[in-house]
Amino acid sequence: MMGSKKDFYLRRLHSLSGLGLVLFLIIHLFTNSQAALTKDGEGFIRSVNAIYDIPYLQGVEITLIALPFLLHGIWGLL
Repeated sequence: MMGSKKDFYLRRLHSLSGLGLVLFLIIHLFTNSQAALTKDGEGFIRSVNAIYDIPYLQGVEITLIALPFLLHGIWGLL
């Protein structure tokens, strides 16, 4: 029996949110690695400052990090 289009789109949204979480993890690990890979952690400081310079950072964090975490977690439990 075939699932509905709604189920199909929810599964795709779940997959996409998981991909977003993996990308967040890669960026997080790259930023943190700059502390060990550069003299006195200068690369880490530059990376963090670049993140803080993103316009509307709080909205970006909620939209691109918090919502995918919630969606992926809740949908994964169902």
